[in-house]
Amino acid sequence: MLTSKAHFKTYREDECAALLRATGGLEPRIERYKISWLWGLMTALAAKPT
Repeated sequence: MLTSKAHFKTYREDECAALLRATGGLEPRIERYKISWLWGLMTALAAKPT
């Protein structure tokens, strides 16, 4: 199964944080992990205000 490149978007840390803030969440906590010289991973956590 071939997938078009148009189906993927890689977000920079600031773009990801802006998207999470736009949902009305609290300031997101973002962590980046380097897997190899080419690959990395980013996780983000933003709590919903009470």
